[in-house]
Amino acid sequence: MPDHSNLNSAYLISVEVWPPSSSAGGRFSFTSNCFRDGKLLCVTAMKLLLAPGLTIKPSRIHGKGCFATKPFRRRHKIAEYAGEKITNAEARRRAHRKTLRICEVNRRWSLDGSRGGNGTHYINHSCTPNAFMQILYDHILFIALRDIQEGEEITIDYETTLHPDDKKCICGERNCRGTINRV
Repeated sequence: MPDHSNLNSAYLISVEVWPPSSSAGGRFSFTSNCFRDGKLLCVTAMKLLLAPGLTIKPSRIHGKGCFATKPFRRRHKIAEYAGEKITNAEARRRAHRKTLRICEVNRRWSLDGSRGGNGTHYINHSCTPNAFMQILYDHILFIALRDIQEGEEITIDYETTLHPDDKKCICGERNCRGTINRV
C-alpha cells in the first residue's frame, strides 16, 4: 500500500470498500492488493488541482477554507467554480449531506464541487463577505467585492442554499444575521 503520511491539504483521500454495502460507498477503483477480512479496501490519493492564487487551510469560520495566495483587486475574478455537472433534481437528492458543496448554475444544472472541484468549494459563508458569486453564461465566477490581500480567507454570502432556512450561521461577524440563508 502506498505511503500517504506526507499528504497535505492539497490532496483528497478517498477510501472505498468493495463489495459495496449499505454502510460503505459503492464506487470501486482498483489500485493494489489491499484485502482485509475478505473485503477489498482501497486507499487512493487524488491531487486536488487548485485554482491559481488559492490554497486550502484551516478556517476560523468552519473546517477548511479557501485562502488567497496572491492579492486580488476589487471587482476582478478570483476563480471559477468547478465540479461534477449534475441535474438540480440530483442536487436536491444530495442535499441531505452534512456539508454541501453544490452550486446551482441555472434552472436545470448544478455543480457538485466535492467531485472534481478546484478548491473553490471550500469558500465559506460570511455575513460580511469579501467576494461574491456571479453566474455568467452558465459559468459560476467568484469576484472580489473589495481588494483581498494574500493570506486572507475568501468568503461569500451564501444568501440562498439547499440548507434549511434555520441553519445557523457561525461566521462570527458583528453583523451576523444568525442564519446561512437570507430569510
